[in-house]
Amino acid sequence: MPHAHFLIILKSNYKINNPDQYDHIISAEIPDKDKYPVLHDLVIKHMMHGPCGVLNSKNSCMQDGNCKYHYPCPFSKVTLQGEDSYP
Repeated sequence: MPHAHFLIILKSNYKINNPDQYDHIISAEIPDKDKYPVLHDLVIKHMMHGPCGVLNSKNSCMQDGNCKYHYPCPFSKVTLQGEDSYP
């Protein structure tokens, strides 16, 4: 699906500084399969990584037996912010 990546630099009093602020602004959900079957299938096909690792060792992301993007990531019920500020 078409999409874009943006780098937006905000003034300091508007910067997102903690996980609660990320959750207030950003949401990512897989469309409901029953309500939006075509959109659901497109998101699953084009916007999700994998499978890789032991499930598909020939995926293009694999290097030396590991995913170069560090997938699969462990599931988290809450947003975390790393030391590098990456949510």
